[in-house]
Amino acid sequence: MNHKNTDCHILIVDDNEQCQNLMKSSLYSSGITVYCASSGDEALRKMAEKTFSFLITDYNMPGMNGLELARAARAIAPDLNIILVTGDISPDIPRLAHRAGICRIFSKPISVSDILGHVSKRRETQ
Repeated sequence: MNHKNTDCHILIVDDNEQCQNLMKSSLYSSGITVYCASSGDEALRKMAEKTFSFLITDYNMPGMNGLELARAARAIAPDLNIILVTGDISPDIPRLAHRAGICRIFSKPISVSDILGHVSKRRETQ
């Protein structure tokens, strides 16, 4: 277990429980504290109660999508590292994600090892 991850708290937001569980178990086994939410509204409630190092959000969700969540999350926590996970291949996504304050986009199917690598790099530079 990487000792640098012990103070790393990640909030995963995805309406797909299987995706949530896959990321949660992989990140947790790397020594990262993981919280989950099934919607943008639930994520914002959790953010009001706790400080997170990273927010990993799906793009396509009922209600608030990942870009809308990123903008709302950025208003609460301006320095939050936000990662967008999407199966949408629209060429507009990177531009819109950047405007919403998202620092990285990962395509589905999810490579949890890529996400772990990104989290580790960001943690080392903080």
